[in-house]
Amino acid sequence: MEGGLFIMDPMLNAFVDLGALGAIAGAMFWMNAKLQQRQDRLLERFTQQVAEQELQHQKAEENIRDRYDQIVRRYEERIERVYSNVVEVLKEHTLLLEQIRSTLEKKD
Repeated sequence: MEGGLFIMDPMLNAFVDLGALGAIAGAMFWMNAKLQQRQDRLLERFTQQVAEQELQHQKAEENIRDRYDQIVRRYEERIERVYSNVVEVLKEHTLLLEQIRSTLEKKD
């Protein structure tokens, strides 16, 4: 209070000067401001939840990729072992056939 007068915010003065219509407008203005604050908080929480879910999905995707890579690596190692075994068996059979041929040629 200054000099016996109550000094108000100019916006509040405008609402009071308009009477009931100003009171309703002020109430609506206040409700809109509170609603906007609430919506801002909800949006912030939603954005945070989406970011957390995205991080969880990225971790899950990395885990899936790692497991896939392990399976492919095991498959490739198994194929390599089979190939090596086949080559070794073929070498042995080739040697055996050469020995048989040699033995047959000696008998002739």
